[in-house]
Parts: sequence; C-alpha cells; structure tokens
Amino acid sequence: MAEKKRKINWTEEEREILIEQCTSETGRKINLKFSNEISAKDKAIFWEKTAERINSISMCQRTADEVKKKWIDTKSSAKKKAQSMKKELGRTGGGPYPGGLTNLEEKVVTVIPKCSIDGIVNAIDIFAVFTW
Repeated sequence: MAEKKRKINWTEEEREILIEQCTSETGRKINLKFSNEISAKDKAIFWEKTAERINSISMCQRTADEVKKKWIDTKSSAKKKAQSMKKELGRTGGGPYPGGLTNLEEKVVTVIPKCSIDGIVNAIDIFAVFTW
C-alpha cells in the first residue's frame, strides 16, 4: 500500500481566506449545528466554494473536507487560547497575559459562542437545589 504524502502547510493567505469565509454572514449560518435555513446540501456547496477560493491562490490543492477540518482545528485552537487567557486573568498576581490572540484568532473567537469560552455564568445546579 502506498504511503499517503503530507501536503504543505497552510499559508497565511490561505488561513485568511478560510477565516474570512467562515466569519462572514453565510459562514456563521453554515457553522450553526441546527438550522432550518441551511440544508446539508447548502453546507456542502459552501465548503466546495471555500475550497475553490483557497485553491485559486494556493500552491496545493485542498479538498472541501480538508478545508472544513482546518476550520474545525482553527476554531478549537482559538477557543483553547481564549480560555487559557481568561484563566490567566483570574490567577493571583494579575498582570497581563504573556500571549494574546492574533487578529485572525480574534475573528475566529467572534464566531464561537461566548458561553463556550466563559462557561455558564450565574448558573444554578438544579441537582443541588432539589433533593430527590
């Protein structure tokens, strides 16, 4: 069986196009898990068009599945970094967080629901309130 060759790393321009597409109004709708407005076919078309747009400037041809996977990984990475920053702010000693979000990561974080990063604030644990 032939070994699968690894593709070249994503360039900054490719990432910019991906984030621009996925943070647009259509991209935000596509990323909703449950929506009556967007069908699975619409989502597939969105990822195909995004891949085409990326491939138009890329030295490496990427499939729609690879583009979608890159978006998922990018969101996950930005979310972890934002959560880490929030955690650092609450530590004793204060001071600025040594790192920070890049402009592209800032755009990605705008798509992620705030409660995914901050947690649920002022939540009541119903199991602690009610004793069965």
